[in-house]
Amino acid sequence: MTNKLGRPIGDSNVRQLLLEAARLLFCQFPYEKVSTRKIAEQAGVSAALIQYYFNNKFGLFEAMIIENFEPVTKKALQAKNNGDFDSICEVLRFYYKTMAEKPEYARLVFNLFTPNNGGGKRLLSPRIIKAIWAPGKTLLFEGVINDVGPSAKVNADMFRLSFLSLMVFPFLAPDILLKSHKITLNPDFFDQLAKHNLSMLRSSIGLAPKVPHVSSECCSNHKIQNR
Repeated sequence: MTNKLGRPIGDSNVRQLLLEAARLLFCQFPYEKVSTRKIAEQAGVSAALIQYYFNNKFGLFEAMIIENFEPVTKKALQAKNNGDFDSICEVLRFYYKTMAEKPEYARLVFNLFTPNNGGGKRLLSPRIIKAIWAPGKTLLFEGVINDVGPSAKVNADMFRLSFLSLMVFPFLAPDILLKSHKITLNPDFFDQLAKHNLSMLRSSIGLAPKVPHVSSECCSNHKIQNR
């Protein structure tokens, strides 16, 4: 329920409904083709609430882009605080898992940064740019590589660029390329891709492949069985 000014009365999840409706519509149609009326209809609320929560259509678009990416940014900040390679790997794994649940959103985001994208550049506000590139800027690759020692003959800037490329490319790859390699962007594919890329990244800085942890109880049982 709303009052005359469009302000919601009582507890409401209207803001979240609008964000979800915006994500669905902006992922399907060009920005210019999505009206506030369509978004409100999709959300099942009054169009006046878009102005109340977000000021205008672009405010809603900006909030939708940023807030859907926030979980990845938080994971990157956690990795920065931990300061180890395994934490950086976890960012990539978490990112794939998160984006695999909404690949259309991921493609929408990264298409904003490509040329000839139907006006995407003017949709790139400073807040969106900061939010999307925050994980890459946050991770302390230099510290991780230095911790490995002289054996890691890797340029930190190039390592960061490679890491970001691994994050972005699957969602920007043309459909014809994916089909030619029989690739379907689903959770199973991204799980395999994460394992492969993490193994490759570890090798690139001279880290041995991770050995699965085996509990002492498991080892004891194995010894008993082989007596």
